[in-house]
Amino acid sequence: MRILIFVIIIFWNCQFSFANHDYYAITPAHKEAYELIIALRFDEGKAIIDQIKKKNPSDLLVYHIENYIDFLTIFISENKEEFISRQPNKEYRLEKLKQGDPNDPYFLFSQAEIHLQWALTRLKFEEYLTAAMEVNKAIGMLEKNQKRFPDFISNKKSLSILHAIVGTIPETYRGFLSVISNFEGTIDQGNKEIDEVLMYAEKKDYFFEKEAIAIKSLLLLHLMNDQNGAWNYLNKSKLDPYNNPLLTFLFASIAMKSGKNDAAIQLLEKRERSLKFFPMFYLDHMLGSAKLYRQDKDANVYLNSYLHNFSGQNYIKDSYRKLAWYELTINQNIEGYRAMMDLCLNHGYESIEEDKSAQKEAKLQKVPQFELLKSRLLYDGGYGMKAMKSINSIKLETLDDSNKIEFYYRLGRIMQLTDKSPEAMQAFEKCINIGESSSMYYACNAALQLGLISEQSGQIEQSALYFNQCLNMKPSEYKNSLHQKAKSGLSRIRKK
Repeated sequence: MRILIFVIIIFWNCQFSFANHDYYAITPAHKEAYELIIALRFDEGKAIIDQIKKKNPSDLLVYHIENYIDFLTIFISENKEEFISRQPNKEYRLEKLKQGDPNDPYFLFSQAEIHLQWALTRLKFEEYLTAAMEVNKAIGMLEKNQKRFPDFISNKKSLSILHAIVGTIPETYRGFLSVISNFEGTIDQGNKEIDEVLMYAEKKDYFFEKEAIAIKSLLLLHLMNDQNGAWNYLNKSKLDPYNNPLLTFLFASIAMKSGKNDAAIQLLEKRERSLKFFPMFYLDHMLGSAKLYRQDKDANVYLNSYLHNFSGQNYIKDSYRKLAWYELTINQNIEGYRAMMDLCLNHGYESIEEDKSAQKEAKLQKVPQFELLKSRLLYDGGYGMKAMKSINSIKLETLDDSNKIEFYYRLGRIMQLTDKSPEAMQAFEKCINIGESSSMYYACNAALQLGLISEQSGQIEQSALYFNQCLNMKPSEYKNSLHQKAKSGLSRIRKK
């Protein structure tokens, strides 16, 4: 979910109307500044913005473009000092934008997008109520703009993802939902809207076609459960992932989620590295993770690079846990595993699900079963036959109860990956039978996977039962993401 919201907000936030007023008129300079900033070349983009302000003080479009620098700086760095120091810029830019023509479609649109950008930064620092109010304000502006200017294509592009995700937000965020309670939508509605935008882009010179392509690929992946479709769609697109760190992130994320781990490694290794880019250290975390899944001996280099360079709060515990897994599965070093888990216990924060899960494992002080962990990592990389070999070497009678629950879950996932759906369903059912009351996430995810398998085979009623079974379980980790996926499944099958 984070991956979806992050990339979409990055790409949707600068949809310019070709207005008659000078306020919002696009020039080559605007386009160049936008392209530089969205590629994280902030210094070069800011220099062009300053030139535009100097030459045309009445230009308002420039304030929207400029807000990207603050948004991306804060969101990527997770630097709270930057967040605090740049907050006054939001109101200053909104006041500038309010000086525009209310009869121009960009008038409300630009303000809405700045509210959305700042809402995303607030989520980084757990300012949920303020973020919800900003999202609600943005939704109101976008809906009003759509009614007034139904032919302004960027309305549909921005509303598409909001309509698609609103019905799948986990119940954990009830407070957030209550603020936007009057806004409704479905995955189908959002998908149709983004398809309209893409059709428009085929006929017109739509400057933000790349962003619409990104939204479509992410809808396919996260909400429509079509991993291969998302990867294939993205690869046939016009987007170049090697010279833009954000596009590298997008391509590599979808590659890893769709079982194309080798492709993700290639993307991350071959990307352009230059001081001209604002540093996005998370790409090193991704590369280290992907190499760990493949069991590469240099996986630790990139995970350590992330820990050494990144000063934010997320994926710190997750990185130490993955270094612990590296020690156990690649170096066969139990003491090394324990040393890394001690660091996991004492460093980082517990804001995101990956870090919460890592902290839970560190507190258990229990060394994972070697082959079970190795099969997990190989599965995560999409290496089905190697994962099968690893899990088949395990003697079930040697496992304790918690490991047996995980064993059946891992077996089911590997059977899924190797196109053995009946065997996968049997394994998931066993996982649920012995693990439904456990606080671990395995049974909850097993129910979700049974729902997905049933959906794919056209057994809609059975699929709904499994999705609801998933929603009725309350695991102590990954609950939000699992429930969001189950709600997405229920939303999809209502249309069948």
